Amino acid sequence: MAKKKCFIIMPITTPSDLVHVYSEDEDHFKHVLDHLFIPAINKLDIEPIAPIAKGAEVIHAEIINNIEKSDFVLCDMSILNPNVFFELGIRTAINKPVALIKDDATPKVPFDTNLINNHTYSHKLDPWALDTEIENLTEHLKNCFDGTQAGNSLWQYFSLSARAETLHEPSSRDQKIDFLTMQVAALRKDLQSNIGNEAVIQRSREKTVQDELFRQFMKMVSNEQGSLNSASFVGNNMTINPSLPLSPELEKRMKAIAKEQGIDLEIKVKAPVKS
Repeated sequence: MAKKKCFIIMPITTPSDLVHVYSEDEDHFKHVLDHLFIPAINKLDIEPIAPIAKGAEVIHAEIINNIEKSDFVLCDMSILNPNVFFELGIRTAINKPVALIKDDATPKVPFDTNLINNHTYSHKLDPWALDTEIENLTEHLKNCFDGTQAGNSLWQYFSLSARAETLHEPSSRDQKIDFLTMQVAALRKDLQSNIGNEAVIQRSREKTVQDELFRQFMKMVSNEQGSLNSASFVGNNMTINPSLPLSPELEKRMKAIAKEQGIDLEIKVKAPVKS
């Protein structure tokens, strides 16, 4: 007889603004998965199905399929990840068993924890306490996945009555074409977003370099008792207009500084207009 399966819904990465909470460990949740969740599920003789940790929108179909088809779902609400709650909503809609948990670094979740059977685990993963953490989580999973409570506990809490029905008939040719069209559109959107983000980052970097060079050159010119009237950029070319001729040594040094930033510097003396 095939083992029953438990799909794990959880954060994949540690947000940069929360890394300090998790001992500067950018792979914190991967370690939680490997050292706490999977061992606890294995103790129940259930096959753990790990979340998909790579790719973009195109893999969501496999995630949704696992949410729908798995016998059980373990849902980690730590750090209040929006994707996790979206996936929890799908699981709740079909009224199938789910075990809700969070770590002790997440003090509050958007449910009444006194009414819903949640479990809190230590985010520290201390080796001397890990066996106890695994045992406690295993017991929580056992209670949630008990055959006498085959449904989803959120149904009782919210008094739901209309369950979403999953389709069992094979997909039609038109449905498959529609699905592929959606995936192509998702990939195109993701690609355009990446290209757009890269362009914004590049423009921001160029503006920062331009501003810094202008400030630096303005200070260097003022040290020679002059002033920098203006500066202009065209692509990787920068033209500055000091108020008086600069010493050859200073011109050479300024051009070297610009060259380090990939910019060709041209210096044109522009004396201030006399009144």
